[in-house]
Amino acid sequence: MVSNSNTTTCKSTKPVPIASLVDVQNSWLKGDWPAMVELDLDEIKNQPDATEILLWIAAAFFQVGQFKLARNLIGNCLSMDGSSEISQCVLIAGVHNNLATANALADNTAAIVSHYQKSVESDLTNHLGANVVLQRMINQCRVIQSSHSFHWSDSVELLLAKAQWDVSNHRSLQNECVPNVEVLDLVRQCIESNDLHAAVDRVRQQDLGMADDATRLSFFLKLAQSLTEIKKDKMTALSYVQYGKRQMGTWTVPAACSVASALVDLGQPTLAAEFVTEMTLRGIGPMLLRASESTAIDKANATLHQTAGQKNEHGHDLLLAALSKKISNYKPTVAPRKPVLIEIGTTREDVPGQGSTRKIALFCKQHSIDFITVDMDPHNSLLAREMFMEMGISNFQAVTMKGEDYLKQYEDPLDFVFLDAYDFDHGMHSKIRQSRYEQFLGSRIDEIRCHHMHLECAQSVLTKLTPTGLLCVDDTWLDEGKWTAKGTLAMPYLLANGFTVLEARNRAALLGRT
Repeated sequence: MVSNSNTTTCKSTKPVPIASLVDVQNSWLKGDWPAMVELDLDEIKNQPDATEILLWIAAAFFQVGQFKLARNLIGNCLSMDGSSEISQCVLIAGVHNNLATANALADNTAAIVSHYQKSVESDLTNHLGANVVLQRMINQCRVIQSSHSFHWSDSVELLLAKAQWDVSNHRSLQNECVPNVEVLDLVRQCIESNDLHAAVDRVRQQDLGMADDATRLSFFLKLAQSLTEIKKDKMTALSYVQYGKRQMGTWTVPAACSVASALVDLGQPTLAAEFVTEMTLRGIGPMLLRASESTAIDKANATLHQTAGQKNEHGHDLLLAALSKKISNYKPTVAPRKPVLIEIGTTREDVPGQGSTRKIALFCKQHSIDFITVDMDPHNSLLAREMFMEMGISNFQAVTMKGEDYLKQYEDPLDFVFLDAYDFDHGMHSKIRQSRYEQFLGSRIDEIRCHHMHLECAQSVLTKLTPTGLLCVDDTWLDEGKWTAKGTLAMPYLLANGFTVLEARNRAALLGRT
């Protein structure tokens, strides 16, 4: 124990083991300041790494409030040869750490977050690694919280959770990959390919066909990270994170943390919260609930999100809401055949408010309706077929074809049609999406072609839809009394030929015959 504030060395009354550089670094990371200030400084001066060890110990003196001793020790170290850049970084990080602690006691949320981030983002991360410094920050935050009677604000909790996920993400993706699968190289090949989706499909089926869950997940998370950083395409990145998540057979805590971290990084904290809730209910993580509790919480959570999320849903929600009321009375009118629902425009990105193909397929499975989804992009059809297999459905179809051509050649009656294909030009389509149109339709997204494509579909629906069938046109709404976007030509045509709008919301219109 240091007993004289005017000296920098003093021996403990009991034997203290000589500490190595690794020992003092570990003590610092744990926040074990008392152990560090107990070390025998005279003995340390004779060690090869003496200067660096003593600077780490000086940081500990600062943490326990022994400022004069810390300054004296630093002065002695700087006069010695080989003063270390890393230890100077430790001192700078320590200053931010102390300022964050002080602001925590004053409940100054903004300053807490700012100083902890500066502590983590300092040059110290270049030496020890960001995950190590993040873990240090987490440990210190928990010590402060347990030592003082106050509650962290939501922003501090989010920062801590984000840091913990980053640490777990780093560990899980470093430790759980199969050695013979070079994930980063596979990601690079996909990013550099002229056809990203085709490259990803090839990697999934060939390179990752026999890989374990962790390796496949790491591929999709790294792919999402590259799409965000290199292509600046968060929508496609999010879609692949969602896809990778759905492929997991067995979850581990590190894998779950990796996905949650990726969702937060992509600006989807709500999805991350839903995912963490799902993992917790499965018993992945610290919370282990009884089966009855999990069922009740899961049901309440699903109801809450369904109610809150309806405002963000697209036209499929409008169609499925109407079908849930209509289907039991409709089936006898077409018996003995089963009714069929045709979706024109298969899901491309699995992002909030969209994902119509999965949602419609689940509804059709539950209500014994045949389902056919049609799209011009073979990648979208492939993912749909894989999804049907995952859901245990063998009779649903995913057809690769232009939607207007499919409806023209379709010979049976149409019961229910969801029209959501060729995009209107809102000026925010990603380069990847534009490239798919160029590859399979010969040109970038064109507003006039969008209008005419949906008009052709409407003309087929007019002649083939059953008298009490339903048609939903997505991405269309009234603007100064005129239908716009995908329904610019299709909606006036249908309304002039015996159809009426049954309901319109969420920029979609549900129609039936008058």
